[in-house]
Amino acid sequence: MPVDLRPIARALLSVSDKTGLVELARALSLRGVELVSTGGTRKALAEAGLAVKDIADLTQFPEMMDGGSRPCIPRCMAGCWRSAKIRA
Repeated sequence: MPVDLRPIARALLSVSDKTGLVELARALSLRGVELVSTGGTRKALAEAGLAVKDIADLTQFPEMMDGGSRPCIPRCMAGCWRSAKIRA
């Protein structure tokens, strides 16, 4: 594993099974990671008292397919591909 890892600044959390979600998000938040999420996941995090941004606020892209497709919108995917290219 490389020793020159970049710190995580933002995490996109979107899950159907919420088991362990709050614990993971809390650990990330305590390390200064900004939390971004989708509908039901965002609601669960907010109800747990965590600061979380709705992904639509960042992407300016509307919800479709009951929210299940939002992590796959162009702005999110472009960021994932860019990050993968940087690591390669």
